[in-house]
Amino acid sequence: MCTVHAAAAQENSLQRFQGEARVDLIAGGTTAVHAALGTNAMISNSLRLGADIGGGMRRVNGTMRASGRFDVTARFHLDPFQQFAHGVYVGGGGALYFDDGAPRRVRAVVLTGVEGTPSRHGWIGGVEFALGGGVRVGATLRRARTSGR
Repeated sequence: MCTVHAAAAQENSLQRFQGEARVDLIAGGTTAVHAALGTNAMISNSLRLGADIGGGMRRVNGTMRASGRFDVTARFHLDPFQQFAHGVYVGGGGALYFDDGAPRRVRAVVLTGVEGTPSRHGWIGGVEFALGGGVRVGATLRRARTSGR
């Protein structure tokens, strides 16, 4: 029986990091669209700590300007072992925004999201809603883990 637990622990250690791609619409004082790439690490069965960097464009007084951000967030999964078709998570963290023509700013981020089941190609799609630097709605695509979300 110890062999089964050791094999499960080894599998989880191999799946510790998970890549991510995302697209976000951010509406606040201005409206921005960002594409981002990142990774997260499994801290425990339910907790993920991640970082993303993204960029795109924001609209200011009818003019399009370059826009970017760096996020560090933690997510707590309510269904970490994929017992249900959809898994809900909640979390928070911070974002550093760097926009053309605006001073850099740091904002707290509070988020919630839903992930689906892995595709046959090994990816999990999801949607996320967040507050921080405006209202953020995003679509996520994360690399699936073999032993849970």
